[in-house]
Amino acid sequence: MPMNDRFENILKESVGRCTLCGECLTRCPQMEFTLDEAKREKLNLLEGRPSRVLSECTSCFACQTYCPNDADPHGLILYRWHEKRRKGAPFYLKPVLPGFDGPNPWSQVAKYYSPEEREFYDTLTEDAEGRDVLFLGCNQLFDPLVADSPLLKDLKAVASPGICCGEPLYRLGLLDQFEKAARKWADHWRKKSPAKMVFICPAGHNMITNLYTKRLGLKIDFPTTTLVDWLDDRLRDMDQPKPLGLSVILHDSCHAKMLGESFYNKTRRIFAWAGIEVVEMEKSKTDSLCCGFASVAARFNPADLVAQGRGRLAEAQRSKADAMAVYCNGCGVLFSVLNRYNTRRVALYHIMELLDMAMGHKPAHLSHKSAGRLAKSAVEALVKARLGLS
Repeated sequence: MPMNDRFENILKESVGRCTLCGECLTRCPQMEFTLDEAKREKLNLLEGRPSRVLSECTSCFACQTYCPNDADPHGLILYRWHEKRRKGAPFYLKPVLPGFDGPNPWSQVAKYYSPEEREFYDTLTEDAEGRDVLFLGCNQLFDPLVADSPLLKDLKAVASPGICCGEPLYRLGLLDQFEKAARKWADHWRKKSPAKMVFICPAGHNMITNLYTKRLGLKIDFPTTTLVDWLDDRLRDMDQPKPLGLSVILHDSCHAKMLGESFYNKTRRIFAWAGIEVVEMEKSKTDSLCCGFASVAARFNPADLVAQGRGRLAEAQRSKADAMAVYCNGCGVLFSVLNRYNTRRVALYHIMELLDMAMGHKPAHLSHKSAGRLAKSAVEALVKARLGLS
């Protein structure tokens, strides 16, 4: 191990704090180890030996929340991947990661926008310094009109195309690249500081408020919150609408595990406010399974992503709920793509679309269309990157 490894402190902390109780891995919702298996695999991780965890983990954060000793088990897994991935992602993944210098889906997708989407997109990079802003992040750029809601009229929607917070890089264990992306993001918004930044996706908020500080000692000077927290405060002062009368099976975000039980409670309170019955998935909240996005992390195999995502959609179909709901734009993007190319489809809604419907507004609801253009832009980015085209 290089002595100048920037992230060596992760390993030191894990080794120093871990008691090999096995709690982190026995409670893993994905791998479901026995206690003996958990202790053996955790010891393998600590001592740098091959472990099943490194080929099966979906980077979902559950182990981090269950560790009773603050031994940073998720960080340890990322560090072991980091040791093996100094050269970065393989060629077939690089072009589909946000922030890739060459053509990527996030830079290509705008050409497939409708005139209405283009008009809204063009406002996202306007100067919003000193204002309360709604930060869309990368994934919401595939379906930006989700943020064009009357409920959000007091927030200026913003984005920073081409400047990723580093979330995918972090969860893939590409820690050097993550640090570079994080510092670029922080520098960008330090120069354009809003009064407050509301993150439409919990992933962005967790990255900026928790992981930037924990991993990099990087602090953001302006206040931040999640859209769920912002909505929970706002809707308390609004008259409840006529109940929408829908049931939804709710997929919880991996990053929500790091935001605490109150985040889950607020999410479900928002649905109840709109008269929507929440059907829990077989594994929900802290036990929730990854949508599939980070399932590629262990083996860099896109087939793992597809299998994981289809599993969640199949569960939604079995549930008999009227629809599937998400509050994470990454989960929404992945499910939209897999749903579009499934033989059996489920109705899929972002939380903002359901709230708009409850308030009597008709959302654009372009998830089916956005899935198609994501597929087009991803293929285009891969081809261009392989041919060395800009």
